[in-house]
Amino acid sequence: MQARLIFPLTAVVLSVLGGCATHSSMARIKPGNALGQAPSGLQFSAYAPSGARLPSELKHMVLPNNAPTEYQLEQQDNQTVLHAKVDGSASGVRKVVDADPNALPWLVWHWKTSALLTQADNTQSDKEDAPARIILNFSGDRSTLSFREQTLNLLVRLVTGEDMPYASLVYIWENHLPVGTIIDSAHSSRVKMVVAASGPTQVGQWVTLPRNVVEDYRRAFGEAPGRLTSIGVMSDANCTAGRTEAWYGDIELSAYGDQDVLAAVVH
Repeated sequence: MQARLIFPLTAVVLSVLGGCATHSSMARIKPGNALGQAPSGLQFSAYAPSGARLPSELKHMVLPNNAPTEYQLEQQDNQTVLHAKVDGSASGVRKVVDADPNALPWLVWHWKTSALLTQADNTQSDKEDAPARIILNFSGDRSTLSFREQTLNLLVRLVTGEDMPYASLVYIWENHLPVGTIIDSAHSSRVKMVVAASGPTQVGQWVTLPRNVVEDYRRAFGEAPGRLTSIGVMSDANCTAGRTEAWYGDIELSAYGDQDVLAAVVH
């Protein structure tokens, strides 16, 4: 695998392992959702601030021939968050889940970055870096995949020992593209990036974002999503040799509609 392996293929490797409101401090989401179900997702606030010693269910996915991004669990605003330090590096953290996005279509998360990567451009395969990414992986019928995707799956299995997911939806903080833009992967038709935040206006602030995963998946892949199999985060600058930091708060699945999601944010 080339040392310059760009994000979409990187995301595939990591994936088997990538409307807003701004707040000066990190918001909390009320537990549960409109159906009375327990919270589901990737809740960093449930862990102790243990530094670089991540709990066993949080797997740090490191790529060969790339310096790993440093991840630590630390406390901010009286709750535990995941802190990423990027220095020309690329790696991710993921948690295995099993959830039905059709029952819990809304994803709500909190993130913050210290700086954008000014040389990054996620539409160009040699500049595909981002300070913050949320990676959702989905199951599906792999027998329907193209020969190219089947071959890519073999490559991923060689690198990781696991099959690639049927599809990956990756929410990114982009430099300039409009929020909602879908970016096709140059390496896999089964990886789509969605611009969730754009530009420097909110840099240095905690940002709370709701996205309708089912709608985004349909726009990206032209079909309904299967089950959600893992949720991950990734901060990477291996293509542009940039430096930045990012912080990730809880990533929650919810049955709330848009206005209800925002109303559920407790300041």
